[in-house]
Parts: sequence; structure tokens; C-alpha cells
Amino acid sequence: MKRFLVLVIFAITLSSCSSKYYFMHGDVTAYNQDGTILEKWNDVVIEEGTISNYLGKSVDRTSHKSFGLNFIDPKTGEGVILSNATPYIIRYRTEEGEDEDSKVVQTKAKIAELQSLYYNNKKIIKDKSLSSEVRGKAKKENSRIYEEIITLRKEIGWDW
Repeated sequence: MKRFLVLVIFAITLSSCSSKYYFMHGDVTAYNQDGTILEKWNDVVIEEGTISNYLGKSVDRTSHKSFGLNFIDPKTGEGVILSNATPYIIRYRTEEGEDEDSKVVQTKAKIAELQSLYYNNKKIIKDKSLSSEVRGKAKKENSRIYEEIITLRKEIGWDW
């Protein structure tokens, strides 16, 4: 059981250390059926996610939907939905690195990892076939994980 936990923690450590964030922002121009410009939006979030050497590309947020395009107008803060029937062009740029949004995404991913470990430890704690020493270590580890989750949630404004 100890070897399994060590392997899981090692795998999480390896995968979390080798990822970077990418941001695809662009300008969206919608057209009327006759080709004239209907409306234009600048600096729209097209897609955001992570790129990992081990897991590949993971999309965290995208404007592309099966029915068309759905995004927030950065100027007004209102939602915009363009159906597939509306012709539009997207001119985009992709950047890699970190900014405040990427830190929030990274923190949410860390919280999800910690919650998974927390629930796995709860199973260990409830398993009466394991020794009290193993269950005690899992309980102690859960206390630490719980405190770390609370701290991370406060950092991104997820107050209880």
C-alpha cells in the first residue's frame, strides 16, 4: 500500500512539474449574409489550457461549441453567442506562460489533486483490515491536505 501511494505521489509530481499554460486570444468579426461587417469584438478569449510533456494538450476553457461560438465580450462583459449560420472570422494569437488566470487554473488543478488524495485517504481510514498505524498516517496526512485545500481555496477566492 505504501509503495502504491509513493508511486501515485511521484507520478503527480512528475506530471505537474512539466506543464505550461497557453492562452489563445483573438479578434472575432461577424458578417452579414451579403459580406458586410455585422459586428467586431477585440481580444476575446478563444481557448485556454495546459500543455504537458506527459499528458499532451488539455483544454480548460474554449469558446468553440457545437452550435457555433460562445464568448464574453471583454468590453461590455456580456455573453455573445454566434451560431454556425452566422459567418465569422477569428484572427488569433497564442501565448504561453503564466498570468493571473493561469495561476487560478493551476490552483484549481492542485485543489482537485489534493481532493482526490483526501478521498483516497478516507477510504484507507475506513478500511478496518489495515493496521491502525497505516490508518493513523492516512488520517494525519488528511489533516495536512485539508489545511492546504483551505489555504488554496482562500487564495483564489473560493471561501467556504
